Amino acid sequence: MTQTNFNYVSALAGAGKTYKAVDHASFLANEGFRIVIAQPSRQLIDETHTLAEQFQTRYPNAKYRLKKIHSDNKTKSSVSGEIVNYLKNYDYDNGEILFITHAALFSIPYFHRKDNWILIVDEIPDPFEDMSLKLPDNHSLITDHFTLSTQSAYYSRPVIKPESEDHIRAIWENKNGDQVNAVFADFLDAYYDDHRDLYVNSSTWTAIAENRDKKERLPANAIWKPSYLEGFKEVIIMGAMFEESILFQIWGQQMGVEWSVYDRIQNHLRYQNHAPQPNLTITYLLEENWSKTKARQQFQDSDYSVFDMCKAEADYHIAGADHIIITNKDRESETDECFVNGSRVSNVSHGINTFQHIDNAIFLSALNPSPTHFKLFEMLDVTSDELADARYHQIVYQAVMRTSLRDPSAVERAKHFIVPDKRAADYLARVIPGCKVQAGTFADMDLGKSINGRPKGSKDTKKRERFWSSPAQKSAAQTAKKTLIRKQNRLTYDPSIPNRMSLFAGKWDKHPKEFTFTDADSLIADLKEMSETVIQSKEENVLICPAHFVERAGVETRRGLENIESIHGVWLDNDGGDLTPSDFRNIFPTLRMAIFSTYSGGNRYRVFIPTNAPMIRDTDFIIKCLLMNEIRSHGYSDKGKLKHGFDVGKLTPSSMFYLPGLQHGKADEAFFIENPGDEIDVGKWLEGASIKMFREEEAIRVPEEFSKAINPNITLQSIAAEIQALPKGTVNGSLAKLVVKAFRNGFEAGEIRVVLGMALSGRSGGREHMRDFEGLIRKGQNGKLK
Repeated sequence: MTQTNFNYVSALAGAGKTYKAVDHASFLANEGFRIVIAQPSRQLIDETHTLAEQFQTRYPNAKYRLKKIHSDNKTKSSVSGEIVNYLKNYDYDNGEILFITHAALFSIPYFHRKDNWILIVDEIPDPFEDMSLKLPDNHSLITDHFTLSTQSAYYSRPVIKPESEDHIRAIWENKNGDQVNAVFADFLDAYYDDHRDLYVNSSTWTAIAENRDKKERLPANAIWKPSYLEGFKEVIIMGAMFEESILFQIWGQQMGVEWSVYDRIQNHLRYQNHAPQPNLTITYLLEENWSKTKARQQFQDSDYSVFDMCKAEADYHIAGADHIIITNKDRESETDECFVNGSRVSNVSHGINTFQHIDNAIFLSALNPSPTHFKLFEMLDVTSDELADARYHQIVYQAVMRTSLRDPSAVERAKHFIVPDKRAADYLARVIPGCKVQAGTFADMDLGKSINGRPKGSKDTKKRERFWSSPAQKSAAQTAKKTLIRKQNRLTYDPSIPNRMSLFAGKWDKHPKEFTFTDADSLIADLKEMSETVIQSKEENVLICPAHFVERAGVETRRGLENIESIHGVWLDNDGGDLTPSDFRNIFPTLRMAIFSTYSGGNRYRVFIPTNAPMIRDTDFIIKCLLMNEIRSHGYSDKGKLKHGFDVGKLTPSSMFYLPGLQHGKADEAFFIENPGDEIDVGKWLEGASIKMFREEEAIRVPEEFSKAINPNITLQSIAAEIQALPKGTVNGSLAKLVVKAFRNGFEAGEIRVVLGMALSGRSGGREHMRDFEGLIRKGQNGKLK
C-alpha cells in the first residue's frame, strides 16, 4: 500500500523501550540521520531529552544536535507553527534528534521534507478521536449546512451542502478568532483532513437536527489513516502489547499497512516476557463487567452504592499500606478521603517511574466506550474483547506497572492489586505469570437494583468466552467476508443483470413473471400510484418478490432459494407492534424508503428500501441482519417489552408481499410515506459489516442471538441441516419432530420460522410444506405442539 516502512516494537512496561530507542536514535544521528521522536507528554520529552544528552557523551566527536519543541519552550504562538517554521527553515547538514509530543505530531499541517526523517513514536497513538459536541440549542449552526451520506445501518459521513461551502470554510478558517466558530474547530479539522475519516451516528444526528433530542451530544468520531505518516524515511511505533492495539488492527486489517517488527530495538529490550510473580495477589471485586452505571447501582436493599462497597472492600484488603490509586476524575475527592495512604495516578500513566517503591494498587476507573463507539469499532472489525484489551485492559496494566512490579529486584516482595472486575484480573494474570487471582467478598452476589430502581437482570455466572477462540478463526472470518464481497462484486458489476423482481398472481403461483423497472424513483412512484388504486379484495392483488428466479439443472423447484439469481431491494412486512412508521424512519433517517399501509389497515405496514445493486442471497441476509440489529439496539425486538412487529419469517429473499392497494371505504386510514435519502449501498454495507457475522462458513448463516440452545450441541443450523438432508418423501413425517426439537431447545418462534423456513423452502419440493410448517409454528407459539 505504501512506500514507507511501518515497523513496531511490542515492549512490555519496564522493558526499557524508550532507553533502547534513544540509544538507537543516538547511533543513527551520529551517522548523519535525522530522527524525530514523538512522545505523549512534555514531562516525558524533558526526561528523554536528558537521557539523549547522556548518550551524546558516548560520541566525543558527535556533530548531531538535540532539539525539543513543546509548549514550555516554544517562542511562537503555537507549537505546531513553531515546528513547521523550524522544519521549513532547516539548514543543519548533520544528524539530529528532534523531540515533539504526540499532539504536535498529529496537528502539524505540513511536515517539510519528511522523507529526510525517521519517525519513532514512543507509546501507541490512538487512531480514534471523539469530537462530539453538546449543542442542544445551537446545533443548527452546523447541522443546517450538512447532509449525511449513508455508510452503514448506523453510520454516515457528513457532507457540506453545495450552497454552504463558503460559509463552513469561513467558520473553519476563523480568520477573526471568533470564539463561537472555534467550538467547531476539531470537527471541521477532521472533515477537511484527507488523512481522517469522519463518521456520525445517523439516527442521533438527525434526531438532534430535527429538534427531537435535546439530551444527546451531536455524535462525531474520526479515524486517523496511515497516510498521515506516509512519506517518512521510516516509521517505528512502540508500545506494550502492540499486536493487541487498535492502531495495529485497524491500520493493518482495514487500511493495508504491512507491519514489521523493528528488530534493532525489539531484540535488545531488558525482557520479552514478565518474570513469574508468585507473591502477587490480584483481587477482583465483581464478576460482572465494571462500568459507571454499575458503580452507581444501589447495593441490594442498602443505602450504599456498589462503588461504596467496592471502596470498603479495597480498603479492607489494602489495610492502610502504601498504594497507588486510580479512579475517574469525578471520584477523586471521595477516594482521597477514603485512601489516605494512596498516591494518585492518572488513567494515562505511561513513563511514570516514581512509584516503584510501592507494592500495592487500587484501580477503580470505569472506562467503557459508549454503545455508539462500540458500533463504530465493530464496523472496523474490532470486537468488544479486542477493544477491552486495547483500551481498558491496557490502562489497567499500565497503571499497575507503575508499582514495584517494574523492578526485577522486587520479585520477593508481597504485592496486592485490587481491580474492579474479573476480566481485568484475568487479563493481568495472562500477562503476568505466577500470580494468584481471587474474588472479593461480594464478587458473585446479586447486586440488586440499579440506581433508577429497575431490577437487575439475571446474571450468567458461567465463564465468559472470548469471541475469537484463536487468531486462525478470526483470519478465516476475514477470508469469508472478502470472499462474499468478491462474489457480490461480480453481480454488482455485471451489466447483463437489469433491475428486476418477480410478480405472482397468487400465493401458490409457481410461474412468476419478470418485473423490470428503471430505477428506485420510478418503482416508488408506481407503488404510490398503486396505493391510491381501489381493489375489491386482497386476494385480487398481485404479489411481488424482490428475487428474480431462474430454472437450474438438478433443482426441482422453480422459486426456491436455489433458483434465485438476484435480489433487488429490501422488503419488510410489519404485522403490528410498537415500532411505528415514523419510529422506523427515525432509526434509518438517511435511507431512501417507502412505507405504506397494508390492505387490511390498522397498524400494519410494509417497507421498501431500494439497494444500489442486485444482491446475492448471502448479501441479502447480511444486510437484513444489519437492519434488524440496529432496530434491536433501539430497544425493539420480536419478544421483548417493545415489539418491532416485523414478520421475521419474511426475511427470506423468496418471500412474497402484496403490492399496495386501497380498500374501498378506508381511504382515510391509508398512508404512503416517502423518505428521501440514499439507497443501500451494497458494497459499503458489506465492507462495514462486522466480521463477527462471518465467524463460520455455513450453508445457512444466522444472527448471533439465534445461536443459543438448551443443548449446546443442538443449534438451529444443525436442525436446518437435518431438514435439508431429509430423503424425498419423508418430510411430512419428520418436519413436526424437528420443529418440536427447536422449541424444546429454547428457540423462539420467530427465529425458528426464519431459519428452518429458509431450509425448508430451499430444498427440493419444500415449498409444498410451508403451510404445514406455519401451522406447526403457530401450535408451538400456543404451547400445543407436543
